[in-house]
Amino acid sequence: MIRADLLAGHVSEDRLEQLSLTVSKRQSSGDPEVDSVLEEIELRVKVELAKLGRFPD
Repeated sequence: MIRADLLAGHVSEDRLEQLSLTVSKRQSSGDPEVDSVLEEIELRVKVELAKLGRFPD
């Protein structure tokens, strides 16, 4: 679970990849604030993967 990984201070590369895939395929929620948060999460996941040398599409 991502929550447990975050509390431990490390999220596995596989979970980051899965999160990146899930967030990139999302539809608009209809709420600009929610969509903004999801965009920030997507960007952060991509940054963390790039730090690990993995570059998702």
